[in-house]
Amino acid sequence: MKLLITSIDALIDNLTEDYFDGIKEALDYFESLNEDNTVVIISIHQDRLDAIPNDFEKVCVNANYRRGTGLIQYINNKIKINFSDILILGAKEDDLFLAANSKLVLLTADYARENNPDDKLYTYRYGIGILSPARLRYFFEHFLNINNPWYYRLKVDDSTELYGLTNAMTNMELNPDVKAIGNSLKGFLKSGITEFKNPFLIYSLISAYQNHSEFNEINYWGYYPSSTGKENEVLKTFKEVLRKTFSSSRKTDDILIRHKPSAARKNMSAAERISNGCNSEFDTIILNPVYKHLLRGKNVCIIDDYTTHGSSCETVRKLLKKAGVNKIIFIALGKFKVDYKIYDYEIDGDVYKVGYTYKCSGEFTAVRGTINPDYKTNLIESLNHLL
Repeated sequence: MKLLITSIDALIDNLTEDYFDGIKEALDYFESLNEDNTVVIISIHQDRLDAIPNDFEKVCVNANYRRGTGLIQYINNKIKINFSDILILGAKEDDLFLAANSKLVLLTADYARENNPDDKLYTYRYGIGILSPARLRYFFEHFLNINNPWYYRLKVDDSTELYGLTNAMTNMELNPDVKAIGNSLKGFLKSGITEFKNPFLIYSLISAYQNHSEFNEINYWGYYPSSTGKENEVLKTFKEVLRKTFSSSRKTDDILIRHKPSAARKNMSAAERISNGCNSEFDTIILNPVYKHLLRGKNVCIIDDYTTHGSSCETVRKLLKKAGVNKIIFIALGKFKVDYKIYDYEIDGDVYKVGYTYKCSGEFTAVRGTINPDYKTNLIESLNHLL
């Protein structure tokens, strides 16, 4: 069962006082996908609800419920629906707050912008942009029923988890469709081929919602810096989409700063990578001083493009633990099928400044995460239109 909550402004053109062209058909299609799928139109104005057709369920809500968590909690208790199965189709600030306060997927009705052209929902570009009712149906076709999509998971320690969205070893992939999708992702992440941007952004976001309770607890979001130290626009975009969706924090500053270039690990052999551990990372990365006194006791998520042995996650883990972070989630958009290496580092000094010291004690411990055998089904069903 899926529940789509929407407002009148996302359905009715204020100029014509009729449905936006194609929107009723898109919502009918949503309800046709499952007999329990339901569209609910909400408003604090009963007269506005009375003035529109009775094609979908309509609910007049208390103004205090319109932006807060009360409405969603009431629905959750009444029909026992998971938060990850509730979507908001929004066209004004009230919809933004309803989605943000309950950490729900927000589909922004860009086709309805003429109703509220200067609304914060549009000017600050929140949510997943839906350019037309046809694109809304496209979303329903490809992304509505993603279930258990993550390729790889590892509980590194009691306070750190690593998620890998896809298998990065495309050269060894036997399924041609999965291989093609993996290569498309690589083209986007490494070569900036933007035609694949929105599908992968949406797939990543909806995948995160399958772990709603964990990502809902994140206070600050960041991404792993490139070896050159230059801003990574692709990862920054992923981070911002997730931050705006899940987090109440308004801080957009990078959490990790590469203060000088580092040797690209892709140019190292496997033996060199293992021997180096996190050394070259600690030599070139600090925590952003603007977060000093903010991270202690908080939960942080860091996004990276690919990880192999886990050195980037280990670097994050040690630096953030030194800063007193409570919980760490590391997301790799691609994970190579190699054992994760846990290193025993001791860090001394101020990790917000250049010059802290580190020492590696003993050998690493190789651990294996859990690989999801069903992830390919989700990947193909959602992204086969890229093939």
